[in-house]
Amino acid sequence: MLQTMASASECSTRFVALGAGKEIGRSCLLLELGGVVFMLDCGVHMNEVGSARLPDFSRIGPFVLGEAGNTLTLKQAVNLVDVLIISHCHLDHVAALPHFVAAGYTGPICMTAPTAEIAPLLISDYNRVVRGKRNRHAADSTQPLPEEATTAAFASVIDLSLAFTTAVTVPATRGRTEQVVQLTAYHAGHVLGAAMVHIQVDARTALYTGDFNCSPEWHLPAASVPSGLKPQLMICESTLAVTSRHVSGCSDTAMLSVLDKALCGGGRVLVPVHAVGRAQEILLQVTHHLRITEQDVPVVMVEGLASSALELYQRHMAWCSSEFQDLLLDAADDSQAASGSSSGSSRADADGSSRGDREPKQQPKAALLAQAVSLQEALAMSGPCVIFASPGMMGGGASQALLREIVGDGAALLLLPSFCVRGTLGEQVLRGTPRLRIGGEEYPVRCQVHNMSHSCHVDGPGILHTISAVQPAAVLLVHGEEGKMAVLSSIVQNHLGIPAAMPGNLEVLKM
Repeated sequence: MLQTMASASECSTRFVALGAGKEIGRSCLLLELGGVVFMLDCGVHMNEVGSARLPDFSRIGPFVLGEAGNTLTLKQAVNLVDVLIISHCHLDHVAALPHFVAAGYTGPICMTAPTAEIAPLLISDYNRVVRGKRNRHAADSTQPLPEEATTAAFASVIDLSLAFTTAVTVPATRGRTEQVVQLTAYHAGHVLGAAMVHIQVDARTALYTGDFNCSPEWHLPAASVPSGLKPQLMICESTLAVTSRHVSGCSDTAMLSVLDKALCGGGRVLVPVHAVGRAQEILLQVTHHLRITEQDVPVVMVEGLASSALELYQRHMAWCSSEFQDLLLDAADDSQAASGSSSGSSRADADGSSRGDREPKQQPKAALLAQAVSLQEALAMSGPCVIFASPGMMGGGASQALLREIVGDGAALLLLPSFCVRGTLGEQVLRGTPRLRIGGEEYPVRCQVHNMSHSCHVDGPGILHTISAVQPAAVLLVHGEEGKMAVLSSIVQNHLGIPAAMPGNLEVLKM
């Protein structure tokens, strides 16, 4: 049974959200399980500035020690966390990690290998954008840290391999004996490297979903967690809550129809995408559609993380869908053929080996799907074309510069991802704002706008199916909008018969 706590007290399982409690963004959750304190994710709020951008680390001390925690220094407080787990590479789940490590945290940091490789690249890119927008506030302690801080945060990560149990030893402290924590990662879909993590301390268990997706996509398989896992607590994302969407992995016919209409009218199409995940998923659909419909239209991607991300996918092919693995292997074949190499370049080599038991010899390039261009080249493009650029919510960078270029063009089309954080340019466009303020200037919105139905998040039916399959004793809903979460919480309790709660930020719960 879940109860609200007025203050910290001894109990077997306790929880507090430092971010992502009844909100989307700044995911940072504290879970005390069997006397061991876990931090689950450490992200930023993408549409906030100053201290509101980061989780409230000052609340760690009071959560763990009660009133005695109020007197601790920040360095003492952050080291009350015994184990830090990062579920995936998205900034709202990991970009505050350098701040946490810079504050003095020295404990274990656990994540999958793809996340450990991708996350620092995304954080560095994000920091460059933020630093450029807010350099007049250079004295603000919440400003992006130097590049060295990001490097240090990922210097000694403990790798969580899929479906493999990793043992992490936690030393004795606070009257607690030494503990061996068991962490098991399961494929979460959502983005390359994303994992659900099952946590076990002695006989106490919890499952943290992070963000997940139950529907197979073009580039990633669906989430896969054992049925009947029966954790005592399941901490579950609820971004889409009770929303039901079409099954991913199929072509978005509405989006492709709108795309065709804009291109036939000679319009430019801007697709703002996150560098890893949405970029590859939508790019695969668009290029496949243009090929089968024999449309000779330039498809370009502004140089940056997204344009080189296929190299990351090649290094971590085991995480990808079989279709995307075939694409990567074909890309390697093409690279070898172009270089004149005959070794390993055919589907069945002379020695009888097949593509199933060989590895690509060359790094695939994004240009095989889309030509990589500079921002200046993209801005100069005219006539029918498709331009992919990041970031996805147009908070700055190339996508914002391109939006300024096309927003007043009635023939142009803006294809937006399914969710944009409140207050961002993407969200303003989606709710029909007639004029946008970009960089201090106002622009009339004349371009066509289409909200893609793509989402890398599990929908409401998928959440309920997963909860039913996992069979937890209790559920905590996080990372969602309050009204929709309340409906989902009611369904979990009344129809599944499982106790559920949706704590707000800094609301301490015990089980």
